[in-house]
Amino acid sequence: MTVSSRNPEVLVSMPVSSLEINSTSIKDTEDALRLCVESARSDFQIDDAVMAQARAAFSIEQASRLSPGLVREVFEGIVTGQKPSRGFVALSELGALTWILPELAQGENLTQNRFHKHDIFFHSVYACDAVEEPNLPLRLAALLHDIGKSTTRRVKANGEASFHNHEVVGARQTARILRRFGFEEDIIRRVTFLVRNHMFHYTPEWTDQAVRRFAKRVSPEQMDDLIALRMADRKGSGKRATIPRPIFDFLAHIKRIREQENELTVRHLALNGLDLSRLGVEPGPIMGDLLRGLLLRVKSGELANTAPELEAAVKIELGVRGL
Repeated sequence: MTVSSRNPEVLVSMPVSSLEINSTSIKDTEDALRLCVESARSDFQIDDAVMAQARAAFSIEQASRLSPGLVREVFEGIVTGQKPSRGFVALSELGALTWILPELAQGENLTQNRFHKHDIFFHSVYACDAVEEPNLPLRLAALLHDIGKSTTRRVKANGEASFHNHEVVGARQTARILRRFGFEEDIIRRVTFLVRNHMFHYTPEWTDQAVRRFAKRVSPEQMDDLIALRMADRKGSGKRATIPRPIFDFLAHIKRIREQENELTVRHLALNGLDLSRLGVEPGPIMGDLLRGLLLRVKSGELANTAPELEAAVKIELGVRGL
């Protein structure tokens, strides 16, 4: 077997296993596509002669008549394979990538910036490889997390590319792609959430309120997914596979906030019963309701625990109640 000069890193980064596949076994488009699946599933390099026969057997016309179930089977088989990048590179060499996933094909030969070793296409398929377990939602998120970069790419004066709001554009594209393949809505929601939020960037300047707002919309399970995606993104960029220090700091900040929330009670509020009396609230059930409501909003991150902000919230609530 020979190594393709187009993608040496994909083909030599892991040992190549030998399978008994020859050119006579590739007779039509379905055989050619299943060859790509097997390349990813078993992590083997397709021989040049076999790929030439596969290219001769593949046609867009035949592919367009394949059942949606088979198309999804091909895509999902590659994504969950031992080495997804092999399958996607094989699809590209076959001439099938622009048919099955044109959004990914658009990233071929599109350079990024000094933070990325690879073009958009190879970064995406390497990130998919980097999710070690064949976890379908995480593999899909890793493959598609930068899918919006091709359409948002702008080259700056210094020659580097920028991708403003690519995560927002990419989340919309991801939802369309996954529906096109017939994935279930729960998978679509999980994957699009990860694509939309993969760019979160924590700094020491994040306030407790900012962390609370983030934690409010991200469950512990989603946080685990985001960290796994962040790690795959780093590995797909050619960086070390260690968790960066900001992520450790962010998790520690979340833990500290949650511990504080568990301990926070009405008596810790910056506004008390005397303050409410000054605002015209009589002691009794209404005052208790207002204080408990403020506590819940502070714990959720909706309000900062400061006297001016709590007082403003009380005045609004009193106006709503007509008091």
